[in-house]
Amino acid sequence: MTKFKEIYSSSFIDQFGSFANQFGDLQLLPATPYIDLERITKLLGLKINYEKRDNHFSGNFDEATSTIKVNQNHPETRIRFTIAHEIGHDVLGHHGISFRSSDLGAYQSVLEKSNEMAANNFAATLLMPRTLLLNLVKRDINQAGLDDTGLTPQQVADITKDIAGELAVSEKSMTYRFQNVRLFVKKND
Repeated sequence: MTKFKEIYSSSFIDQFGSFANQFGDLQLLPATPYIDLERITKLLGLKINYEKRDNHFSGNFDEATSTIKVNQNHPETRIRFTIAHEIGHDVLGHHGISFRSSDLGAYQSVLEKSNEMAANNFAATLLMPRTLLLNLVKRDINQAGLDDTGLTPQQVADITKDIAGELAVSEKSMTYRFQNVRLFVKKND
């Protein structure tokens, strides 16, 4: 079984502070979605409450009660990203109650927007670690017998869809993550 310390950078793991060694020793699940968010929240002493809320509310983290609230009406991919995002608020030390909203105008201060962007980056890394992505992309390319030096846009879209499904994230999130880790970009980009 693959341990987290084999797929996450030491700088990412170090963000978990006193839980860093325990986080690094966690293992990938043997099947999709691979990253067990419930086990991570338990390690950190966090609770998850699933609630029926309006569509603009994705979730929040209440530092005082160590509770993540998430909108159960959203699709599984969004719920997973929200949970990872709220874990990010805890690990990154964002104080008070942090809300995740689909409405970017909901954030009133530069600090709130900055914290939201940091939590989004944290969530993307948590759910889609670069090393795991590279392994899955290589596997898909080899299984399909593709030429990795000249993938067509359709082949990239197919790989993106497949891996997004495996990691239980949206194709949009996967596309952004591939761009951020510089996969599937042209040499002159």
